[in-house]
Amino acid sequence: MTSIKTTGDLAHLMFCALVALHLARQDGQMMNSDSENRFLVDWLATAQRQQRFAKHMDTDIRWLQAVGRHQGGLVSTLTSLWVLSTGSLVLTHSAPEGSLL
Repeated sequence: MTSIKTTGDLAHLMFCALVALHLARQDGQMMNSDSENRFLVDWLATAQRQQRFAKHMDTDIRWLQAVGRHQGGLVSTLTSLWVLSTGSLVLTHSAPEGSLL
């Protein structure tokens, strides 16, 4: 098994984070964009601690945590990276607020 990071690895990380956020929204855990950002930073920390992704993804996970902590807007960062890594334009269409699609 190779440890080379692929675009698919990045897309998988972004997808999992966005799905986790969507499920948390459905559970009523999110009140505003700050709570969404905090949720994602915590989710990334847990994913890294529990080694949910390959070791070679640690740098990306730490970078995303730093973006969330220092700049905010992690939802849009993850969404943009997911679109770029999959070549999908699905999320660029007008979608209902709080929707993944």
